[in-house]
Amino acid sequence: MRIFVLVVVVYITAKAGYLIFSSIDPYYALFNFWSEDVRLPSLIILGVILVSSLFVSRPWCRYLCPYGALLGFFNKIRIFKISRNLSTCIHCRKCDKVCPVRIKISDKKNVTNLQCITCFECTSEMYCPVEHTVNLQAGSNGSYKEPKVAYLMKIKRSVMAILLIVIIFGGIALTMAMDIWSTKNDRNYFQDSTGQSEGYIKGSTTLQQLLNIGITEE
Repeated sequence: MRIFVLVVVVYITAKAGYLIFSSIDPYYALFNFWSEDVRLPSLIILGVILVSSLFVSRPWCRYLCPYGALLGFFNKIRIFKISRNLSTCIHCRKCDKVCPVRIKISDKKNVTNLQCITCFECTSEMYCPVEHTVNLQAGSNGSYKEPKVAYLMKIKRSVMAILLIVIIFGGIALTMAMDIWSTKNDRNYFQDSTGQSEGYIKGSTTLQQLLNIGITEE
């Protein structure tokens, strides 16, 4: 279902030149419900998601989120993945029970399911009772025919969190140092030409909206 939503959103956006998702995004509505930019459909979807969350775990993330569908494809090719050591697994299925998106981990060697969000709940670091059985790692675990565990690299969630912080803020620092982070010229143009604050120009702003506030088509 998520893939279908992704295809529809991309197709309509490409066809109409309008970010259709901005009018139905429940998370945008949740954090901006006091704003006049929020559309009625997104408020309705937000209400449905909140109610359904009482009965279904993560309904939006599991069934409807197009961005989640896009990220899910990378689970098939990712370097660091959730892996289960077949030789030490005791088949208690605790990993299945704690998975927030209800993936059946107990019958997999590597979790490449499109819905996996790498939350670490199923790992030996969290709920798996056997050490070094379910881990986030690069490399491969042993199998029933290969009782010896073969790790290339095992990653703790604290290390992964630090790595992500370094990548995100390191990337920002690098682009700022190279003077390619901001778009000062664009901001000055919009402000000088329309008298509007640069904050008025958003990713969802349409060409017609810009024309309406005085920016010429040229």
